[in-house]
Amino acid sequence: FKAIKEFNGNFNGNSKKISGLKNTMFITNNGTIQNLELKKSNSFTNINNGTIIACKSSSVISDESAFAFAKENNGRIIQCLNNGKLSGNTVASIALVNNRLYKHCRAYGNR
Repeated sequence: FKAIKEFNGNFNGNSKKISGLKNTMFITNNGTIQNLELKKSNSFTNINNGTIIACKSSSVISDESAFAFAKENNGRIIQCLNNGKLSGNTVASIALVNNRLYKHCRAYGNR
């Protein structure tokens, strides 16, 4: 799977799981990603300008920079859960850089 450069729509995962992605799903998210779990996969997006809501990451990510939902959050991350394991030189359970909003998120994964 090659990462999608720019996403502008509504991705409703309907509480399904995606497993085994080697790349982030979207380079830039300008839309809404909701009700989706990534398992044994990389992160949701590099840059979040949109909304990620009610999503879950239960992945093991080991990289120079490891992050569950977004490398840079300029949008909203709401009601998300990270219970995966992240390791690397720079690690963030939700977003490496948060420029806007994340709320009601939980992180139980160990680093």
